[in-house]
Amino acid sequence: NPNCSTIQMVVALSPLHGAARIRHIVVSTYQAASGKGHAVRTGLTAATSYSYRVKAVDAAANVSASYSNTASATTQAPPPDTIPPSDVTGLTATAAGSTQITLAWTAATDSGGSSLAGYRVERCQGAGCSTFVQIAAPTTTTFGDTGLTASTSYRYRVKAVDAAANVSVNYSPVASATTQAPPDTTPPSDV
Repeated sequence: NPNCSTIQMVVALSPLHGAARIRHIVVSTYQAASGKGHAVRTGLTAATSYSYRVKAVDAAANVSASYSNTASATTQAPPPDTIPPSDVTGLTATAAGSTQITLAWTAATDSGGSSLAGYRVERCQGAGCSTFVQIAAPTTTTFGDTGLTASTSYRYRVKAVDAAANVSVNYSPVASATTQAPPDTTPPSDV
């Protein structure tokens, strides 16, 4: 607890102040010197140990010969990220042949602090289908769904996931595409 370290420093300086009327203290790092458990300086790394030591300076600017004992404190871990990333928008599905559909979407954002980890792509087969199954978890905003059946309609939807495993609240709007017909490989009849 940073307050405990500050109290230790005050307790050690109290007899010195009583004997020499200390007016200024030099602290070699700035951890919880406010007495309220708040760092005096921002920009410290969470869940990291910091140490400090002090020298006394009197009204005549005389500095004590040695530093105090070192006191240590550890900054608190950041609160867990419970904020889901934004919903995925702009999903498109484009047939890229008889066995592939290419998906693309606008990147989601994450404001919870854990950063965006990727996406969950779900698919169902058939023009009116509604039973979606997750087929991929890409980390980019594009995905090529391969090994599909020719001349078949597929529907897709996507959600974003952050590094704390929070999932966007809503699915993207559904995008549909139909794979192309297979190439004609039948030779013409004899004349």
